[in-house]
Amino acid sequence: MKYILTIIFVLGLVQLEAQTDKNFILILDQGYYYQHKDNIDASNALYGSNQFGEKINDLTFNFYAGKKFKSHFYYGLGLSYCNFTDELNPNADVPAISESIGYGNILGYSNKKEIQNEISPLIFFQYFTNISNRITIAVEFYSKYSFNKTETNHLHYEVDSASYSYVIYEEIHENTEKEYFCFGLQPVFKLDIYKNFGMELRLKLVEYTQKTYDSVIDREKKTSNFEIGFKPENWLIGFYIRL
Repeated sequence: MKYILTIIFVLGLVQLEAQTDKNFILILDQGYYYQHKDNIDASNALYGSNQFGEKINDLTFNFYAGKKFKSHFYYGLGLSYCNFTDELNPNADVPAISESIGYGNILGYSNKKEIQNEISPLIFFQYFTNISNRITIAVEFYSKYSFNKTETNHLHYEVDSASYSYVIYEEIHENTEKEYFCFGLQPVFKLDIYKNFGMELRLKLVEYTQKTYDSVIDREKKTSNFEIGFKPENWLIGFYIRL
């Protein structure tokens, strides 16, 4: 598993960029974010349960197809896919039961795993300028509509007094669907290492998201989010090749 995650991480740093003779551009990028929190930093405590830790995996793929407009602009369409997993009290963090502490002192715990799959058609508009023979700075505006499907599995474990092991006491499974409208702005920095090869850094600067549909409940006032900043987990450091 460690080697698979390493390969995914490396691929997430690579960005291929190809431009045809007719001034079209094709962009493919990937991003990966992983975080493992201990019981102190875990963000969502489960009521009535011990808390042992939290694991977050966030894998994203983006594809863009655009056309040059005048000498410093690109516009086009794209498709984004994201797989996000948040697991509270993963099995690897749960300590083994010690018979020496006594059965009465052992409490059960809950495991909650949320898996989100999201696909988002998008449009983008990019302005770029060369500040030297090797360095390019771009500003990209994007707008997308996201279709999100979430699967939540909640398992509650109690202690079996005979075997001093955890057994499943209750299971809850839930599936929800949500839709979001989003638009944002991000700067892009490019450095040509060779003629057709270079390094790129993308930073999400501004993004606004508005939920438009929720299969659980539908109200007039829906969740919205506005974000300004340069969080490291939103950075994409990659390489590009011009073909």
